[in-house]
Amino acid sequence: MKRLVDRLPRGHARELVVESYDVPVRRPEVPAFPGVIVTGKAQCWGAGGKTTWRIPLEVEMRTGTLVIGNRKYPMTEARSFSAQVDLDPNQSEIVVSWVGDLGEILQERWTLECPTSPIAVTPEGAIVQESGWKPSASIGFTYLKLTETQVRDFSQFASTAKLGVSRRWVGSPWEVAFSGYLTLLPISESYSAQARFYGFNARAGYRVRLGDGRWNLNLMGGLYALSMTVKNNQFGFAGMSGPQLYPFLAFAETGAIQWGTYVKFSPVKNAELPLTFQTREIAWGLSRFQASTEGSRWKPTVYSLDIADLRVVFPRQTLNIRTYSLSAGIRF
Repeated sequence: MKRLVDRLPRGHARELVVESYDVPVRRPEVPAFPGVIVTGKAQCWGAGGKTTWRIPLEVEMRTGTLVIGNRKYPMTEARSFSAQVDLDPNQSEIVVSWVGDLGEILQERWTLECPTSPIAVTPEGAIVQESGWKPSASIGFTYLKLTETQVRDFSQFASTAKLGVSRRWVGSPWEVAFSGYLTLLPISESYSAQARFYGFNARAGYRVRLGDGRWNLNLMGGLYALSMTVKNNQFGFAGMSGPQLYPFLAFAETGAIQWGTYVKFSPVKNAELPLTFQTREIAWGLSRFQASTEGSRWKPTVYSLDIADLRVVFPRQTLNIRTYSLSAGIRF
């Protein structure tokens, strides 16, 4: 996989990194013309409303003409070369023909499946990886259950909001991200507490491409802070913070859809508690991201499921909070 730098049309200032991928070419088990050999993986990338393919070939035939897409390659001598063909973004199959000197025709169907970059699609349909700051916002619902020593168990169903911004750089695997969440409105509580929760994440990470380029592993880390308020200080905690580890694994489907999953581990402390592995938050999440065409009425959308387990060990009691959240949002 390599990167190709491109730019949006006039009037758009953001720089784009077009992702290219190395993927296999599937031919029939019994080739119609075995004298044409695909010597390696084909390279594909999106640009200008089409997907461009570069296919490495070795030709042992010395007669006729090889036709791939709208290009013709006379077979006058044995040679190695790369054939280039442009397809529609959703097209995954081409007909390759060999035309003999007497007009005879042999044909094969080659299957080419280029994974899409999950980040954006230009007005012309090119698959791109955007650089620059990208804000996002989502709203959802959270169910939580709180247990604390010598305190009546508490549960809550509430609406929540998340805001975030992330940045990638052209030609660099590094990225940074900032995000925050808060309780918007408690919808129901096991008893009146008016509990509200707040959190903030600051992360930086390194993105590693895996396999054919459809898999990404983001190795991230940073800082995490969280707090809560509750009527009459009936229970809870305040002013917790600490470091965090946050590996994120993403898989890009054809059609600019990305699935992602993460785990988070963050030991936390406050002014009264030291930083230990006993007081910590562990979280897991699953997300689905859908890119959109630049200029369309719909923004890129993301849906996510998050499960977290917070444990705070005080000198004389222990608090546990388990949360389950579903949210939907957009990226600007």
